[in-house]
Amino acid sequence: MRNLQRTSGGVVRRWRSRWGALFTVAVLLTVVLACGIRQDEFSCEDAVAHLQQCCPDFPGTNIQCVYNDNDGCGATYPDLDVDLSTCIRNEDCPTLRSSGVCTRAAAIDGGAATTGQGQGQGQGQGSAPPEITGVCP
Repeated sequence: MRNLQRTSGGVVRRWRSRWGALFTVAVLLTVVLACGIRQDEFSCEDAVAHLQQCCPDFPGTNIQCVYNDNDGCGATYPDLDVDLSTCIRNEDCPTLRSSGVCTRAAAIDGGAATTGQGQGQGQGQGSAPPEITGVCP
């Protein structure tokens, strides 16, 4: 009977832990959405985090993931757009290392892509700097 109680308690603790984690993710997602982070910023940050996990020499600080509209005087976009960020995120670590993505990403001298008024592509996306377009295999 005592073993049953321990097992039952462990199951309850694991159940509570999972729900606690899901609740935390839901709260963070709500805060992020309420604070107005753009999809391209979030995707860029996610790709940079993945590169930091996979690439031993990748600093992460060289890529800018911030959008700034600069009061209509040439918006600044994240260095990695949504498509490129998704591509990087979908690659496993050995592929990123063996295909040279880690080396190319570490060599990026980011400054966030900038476009003049009305020159963005698609849904407000800017053009990525030339050295970034070859990052994803």
